[in-house]
Amino acid sequence: MGEAFRATIEEFLDSQECVHLAGRVNLILTSPPFPLASPKAYGNKTEADYIAWLSQVVFRMRSLLTDDGSLVLEIGNAWKAGSPTMSLATMRTLMSIADGVNYQRRFGEGERPHSLIYYDDAVQKEADV
Repeated sequence: MGEAFRATIEEFLDSQECVHLAGRVNLILTSPPFPLASPKAYGNKTEADYIAWLSQVVFRMRSLLTDDGSLVLEIGNAWKAGSPTMSLATMRTLMSIADGVNYQRRFGEGERPHSLIYYDDAVQKEADV
């Protein structure tokens, strides 16, 4: 069936379990910390550090995927500090990932990572019950 691991992503990527799973994973579903502008107790990263960190993590995770495997990466919105405007950190992160990964070899000619924003009112009503 499937497996779940409790560790930081860096710990897992350096583990023997990760080595054993190389090229054998059909789906990686992850929601990493968001690139928040305000410092948090858990030590969130600055925008530049976040982009570099997540780009490197995704680059390392791709070796786990089968040829037809999928990586689902949920990156939340971030806001500019002291401003009612959204930060471009999430888009810059996706662009950095796309620039750093050989998608033609891994995903095929003409395919690129994309962003999907989906809101289902029925799901929200069900969640509110």
